[in-house]
Amino acid sequence: SEEETVGSERRMKEVRDEMERRKRDGLTELEGRKDAQTKDIMRKNEQEIDEMRAYYNELTHKNLELIKSLKEEAKAMRKKQRQNDKLLEEHIAENANIREPLEQANLDLIQLRKDQRDFKEQRKALGEEKNKLLLLEKNLKDMEW
Repeated sequence: SEEETVGSERRMKEVRDEMERRKRDGLTELEGRKDAQTKDIMRKNEQEIDEMRAYYNELTHKNLELIKSLKEEAKAMRKKQRQNDKLLEEHIAENANIREPLEQANLDLIQLRKDQRDFKEQRKALGEEKNKLLLLEKNLKDMEW
C-alpha cells in the first residue's frame, strides 16, 4: 500500500502539474487575448485620433483660409471706402463750384425780373406821359391857330 500511496502521490502530483500547466496555458491564452484586445483598442483609438486630428486640421485650414479671405475683403472694402470718400470730396467741391454761380445766377434773375417790372412800369408811365404831352401839344397847336 506504500506503493499505492506513492502511486497516488505521484498521480496527485501529475494531476497537480497538469492542472498547473493548464492554468499557465489558460493564463497565457488569456493574456494573449487581452494583449490582442488592447492592441486592437489602441489601433482603433489611434485611428480615431488620426481621424479627429485630420478633421481639426482641415477645419483649422479652412478657418485660416476664411480669415485670410475676410482680411483681403476688409482691405478691399477699406480701399473702396477711401476711393468713395475721395470721390465724395470731389463731388462736394464740384457741387460748391456749381452752386455758387447758380446762386448768383438766381440772384441776378431775381434782380432782372425786378428791373423788368420797373422797366414795364416806367414804359407804361412814359407812354402815359407821352400821350399827355401829345395832347398838350395838340392843345397848344389848336390855341396857336
